[in-house]
Amino acid sequence: AGGSGTALARAQLSGTALQNLQVIWRQTPKVAGGTHYGARIAFRNDGTLYVAAGERGVENNSGAARTDGSGVQNAGNTIGKVVHLRLDGTPADGSALGIWSTGHRNPQGAAVRPGSNELWVTEHGPQGGDELNLVAQGRNYGWPVKSYGCNYDESKPKDAACRIGGGTHTGYVEPKAIWVPTSTAPSGLMFYDGNQFPDWRGNVFSGALGGTTLWRIVLDGNGNAVSRQEIGAVKSLG
Repeated sequence: AGGSGTALARAQLSGTALQNLQVIWRQTPKVAGGTHYGARIAFRNDGTLYVAAGERGVENNSGAARTDGSGVQNAGNTIGKVVHLRLDGTPADGSALGIWSTGHRNPQGAAVRPGSNELWVTEHGPQGGDELNLVAQGRNYGWPVKSYGCNYDESKPKDAACRIGGGTHTGYVEPKAIWVPTSTAPSGLMFYDGNQFPDWRGNVFSGALGGTTLWRIVLDGNGNAVSRQEIGAVKSLG
């Protein structure tokens, strides 16, 4: 009733059945749209978790933020936000909503960097403008005011001139990596910390919904993306 939104539930798995299913968090407010749920979770080392919730398609790609109660830049909702929760669904920091960060469009990958509580997120932009972000507490990642993506208008060239809000995130957090001018629709995210491929330890891996591919992203000591490679063995499956 009242629309739809991202929700988080917990249960015990018994055989193939879920028992004691309990919804512990719901995105607010519910909206009529059926897109951009986000809906990724990542666990911290302290037993709390992050939920990356999408902006539900409520913002158009204009570079202007809505001022009503569903606007992403409105601090009174969990639209286009990452929230930090305890395992019972209550805010981990004791605030009313548990908002960790804001300005997100459609997070489709989330991972905590091994040995830390750093949250990394991949999210879909509009045409072009997909992002990899290091998501820090209290920071704003710019949507819908800034994006390296472009409006959904096939008549316009996909170059820097069409980037929403000019692209560069002045006043907001710059993404660590972007996919332009063509979207890859990143989905899923993980850090590799195994032993079989030592040269890849610490690298970030992201799948993609835009074609059959897997991205390997190398970070430097400051957390900046210094190179990006498509894994050929995966890409060839397409």
